[in-house]
Amino acid sequence: MSKRRNNTFGHQLTKNKRRKTTKKEVRNWLDLPTDVMLLIFMKLGPVEIILNAQYVCSLWRKLAKEPHLFHAIIVPHHQHHFHCCNEATGLRKFDMFFEEAIVRSCGQLVKLSFENFLTQELLLQVVSKPNSLKSLRIGMEVGYSLNGFFEIIKRLPLLEELDVGNGFYTCHQFEVISFFCPKLKHLRVEYYCGSPYEPRDYDEHAFAIAKNMPHLHSLHLIRSAMTNKGLQAIQEGFPKLKYLDLRICFKLTLDGDVFKKRVCRYRHIRLSNEQTRRWSSTAKSSLVINCCRCAS
Repeated sequence: MSKRRNNTFGHQLTKNKRRKTTKKEVRNWLDLPTDVMLLIFMKLGPVEIILNAQYVCSLWRKLAKEPHLFHAIIVPHHQHHFHCCNEATGLRKFDMFFEEAIVRSCGQLVKLSFENFLTQELLLQVVSKPNSLKSLRIGMEVGYSLNGFFEIIKRLPLLEELDVGNGFYTCHQFEVISFFCPKLKHLRVEYYCGSPYEPRDYDEHAFAIAKNMPHLHSLHLIRSAMTNKGLQAIQEGFPKLKYLDLRICFKLTLDGDVFKKRVCRYRHIRLSNEQTRRWSSTAKSSLVINCCRCAS
């Protein structure tokens, strides 16, 4: 009986020690150094900072106004904060967030990436002032006109990376991009299923890109129906191209030595017939080939 009591007493002591240890390990986040808090805020991103973190305390609200936290504004497709039951409410909430994020960036915005919600008017507000934008990603659900796109591109002389996915393109559009964005190094163009083009149009687009953007380092043509003629134009037109992404390009003939000869010059070429989502960074069944394998 005494042994059982001793065991029970010892067990209780152990539990009390654990509780004390647990209490000691609880950290007061308000005591963290400012530089550490800023790193945490950078991990959170602008959306979480403006809609949540800044309301914790006055110190966090002050930190939430640091301009370098808003160098990159990225809103993925699945961002739940703006998917409200009432669509109008969600859009108003997004507009308020976006305008506040732009103000806090203090003209130091470098990257914009949106799958939806963003409008042509909001984009024009950003680029109408002197800006440092180097990377722009516009998702398929972002609505804008061709003329609106031209007005936006004309105001981005420092742009190095462009990702567009509205599915409507013209050869003239690629000429305009090249003329007004001389520093462009990375281009991603995505067509959608049922794009209203004649088969030859896809090759014409490849010709226009190859002719006007020979300085590209990476090119993504997703879901293009170009043929090997378009691929040949790309091969001949890009001396600096290192990465070529041709996923879901069904019209290409990928067999034989001719194809190997055309693609072995690239450091990476990506091929897949798997349907991809723009908000997914990698297709599960995509095939990435490096130049060593092509040459072997």
